[in-house]
Amino acid sequence: MKRFLLAVACAGLLFPAATWAKKSLTPADHVVVTLADGSTVQGYLYDHWYKGQYASTVPNTKFSIVEKMDDEKDDRDEYTVNDVTAIDFTSPEVKPAHYRACKVAYFDTEKLMQLLINYKYQIMARDSASAHATIYRCTVLVPATVGDNVLYEAEQYGVMMEGNPVVYPIVTGGKLDLEAMYHHLRGGKNGKFTRFMKNHFKKKKNRKAVERSPQAFLQVYEEYLSSLSK
Repeated sequence: MKRFLLAVACAGLLFPAATWAKKSLTPADHVVVTLADGSTVQGYLYDHWYKGQYASTVPNTKFSIVEKMDDEKDDRDEYTVNDVTAIDFTSPEVKPAHYRACKVAYFDTEKLMQLLINYKYQIMARDSASAHATIYRCTVLVPATVGDNVLYEAEQYGVMMEGNPVVYPIVTGGKLDLEAMYHHLRGGKNGKFTRFMKNHFKKKKNRKAVERSPQAFLQVYEEYLSSLSK
């Protein structure tokens, strides 16, 4: 995984902005953006939403598009995760093609007390789905260890369950990551769900199965739903 130093003052020197600007666009960059009010705009993706080179920014939260492929940087229109609901690539060559502005459950494992229900908002790719849940994924920045000033790129997978518009992380950097899910869905009507998941993932083989293939969580969730009727 790539390393990023938390050196905000030096970020511009280490990673000049011009290095990351798109130099040329192709038909594969064409997108349809669905805005928060339901309207749509079309254009070519000029700056991608993942900007991990700047340690002071949050990745997967903003992007820009231009109307025509030969437009200059100054012609771009900028959007944030709060402005949109979805981004769809129109070219069949682009996979995954559908991205969504997701409300993601958040749990800070570095803090000893977690009394609040916290969320982040990120643009995530639709990875796979079953009848009752959808897997989304995106790249995130995570610290190496508690108190470390080095961040790493890690692929994060999360699940959105039918009837609940929140994405709950399930695998981050190839490791099972269910703390936010357990924290947000603890107790009350969700008690049976969290007990089922904790019992299922007590077994090493079950943890490894989802770590190797996060899509396997969809089957685990279907098994939970089946258990409700027994």
